Amino acid sequence: MKQQLGQKDSMGVIFKSDSNISKEIAISPEIKQHFLENKDILLTQKVVKNRSTYFQSNKNLGKAIGHCDIVYSYLDNDKNMISVLLDTYDMNQNDPSRLVQLARKAQDNGTFRTYYSIFITKTNHRILQKWLKN
Repeated sequence: MKQQLGQKDSMGVIFKSDSNISKEIAISPEIKQHFLENKDILLTQKVVKNRSTYFQSNKNLGKAIGHCDIVYSYLDNDKNMISVLLDTYDMNQNDPSRLVQLARKAQDNGTFRTYYSIFITKTNHRILQKWLKN
């Protein structure tokens, strides 16, 4: 949290792999791209760490998450891809949007509190196989 939000502690929410939003993330084009870009690493049972993505293909994910970090991904014993994503809700100082800048002022004066969401996703091995064939 210190690196992401500039503070030691923060409020947050964890969405398990059976939550609707984690299920939607798991089959998104962005996760597909992540898998395909890292398949050589993943298929050798290694862990992929410290990637990021921007959800633009789906309005719901784009508005709910936007940019996020893929903390790590790996294939489990059943060849499903498990990923942990971190999204921090902090108003970026460099964002040109007037709305973000307004929210940034509220954040800086303590009116708006930063928080985070962690999404645990599980992409079924059958989906991964289909992605490999395309």
